Amino acid sequence: MTAPPVSPAQAQAIREAAAWHTRLHGDTASAADLQAWERWHALSPLHREAWQQVQDICGHFAGLPGTLAANTLLTARASRRKVLASLFALASAAPLAWLASRSDSGRTWLADLRTRTGERREFQVDGNRLLLDTASAVEVDHQRHLLTLRAGAVMVTATNGDEQAPLILRTREGEIRAPASRFTVRQHDGYTEVAVLDHQVRISPSAAGLAPRPLLAGHHARFDEHRVQPALPNDASTAAWVQGNLVALDQPLRVLLAELGRYRPGLLDCDERIAGLKVSGAFPLDDTDLALASLENAFAVRLQQRSRYWVTVVPR
Repeated sequence: MTAPPVSPAQAQAIREAAAWHTRLHGDTASAADLQAWERWHALSPLHREAWQQVQDICGHFAGLPGTLAANTLLTARASRRKVLASLFALASAAPLAWLASRSDSGRTWLADLRTRTGERREFQVDGNRLLLDTASAVEVDHQRHLLTLRAGAVMVTATNGDEQAPLILRTREGEIRAPASRFTVRQHDGYTEVAVLDHQVRISPSAAGLAPRPLLAGHHARFDEHRVQPALPNDASTAAWVQGNLVALDQPLRVLLAELGRYRPGLLDCDERIAGLKVSGAFPLDDTDLALASLENAFAVRLQQRSRYWVTVVPR
């Protein structure tokens, strides 16, 4: 069935919605941005319809640049197959725009294995088990026994590897080589964090001439391109996401909310007066509303919810 034609007004609303989606899901989204978005959203039924369409398609394709999401909606809005077809048509018709999308976010969308915001999902790759965390992406090179973590975090249970041909997991800062072992890796801005749950791995920062560093079971460490930081013992918070929990151990409230915010869309923040409040507890990642309610019940705070996408924790 052919989709109905899109009017110029609808096309403009979709482009604006895609721009708002990119802005609100960026690292610099502010309360002022959300207030401006709410005014735009309330201004017209076309805006609300376009916003829902962008939300739907970006839910299926986390990490797709906003401009591509808008063009995709304008050309095919019915099915995933049509969406993919339209993207390849866009690549042919606008090579410069397509090449521009080959940024980190573009490569994230094109990765072989992906999860949406709030989703955790298991994959089997060449006999190895991978569990991807929220908004994560992994590329797979079967011939080289190589995984590349483009975004987010992954737990790897490596069963199909040995010392001569270990599984290799690459990040922006270097490589982790693992024979039979179980470990988690998270890509941060500027560094990688590795936690070993069983056996051991070897970490090789990408700078030339650096010898691999072993990391033993029960320990975690961070590394950048030039060095591996000293290993620390794992604790209850290490890899708690694997079990669907966020465990805080005397953690500042703002840090906790930043982590919880990775599992829900929109802006989650707190009043400056309580940003340093120390929080301990276990919070469910599959129901972030329940996690916030638990926080409200256990501490002298309350939730100020201006919209579905804008929640601020304030003093009670």
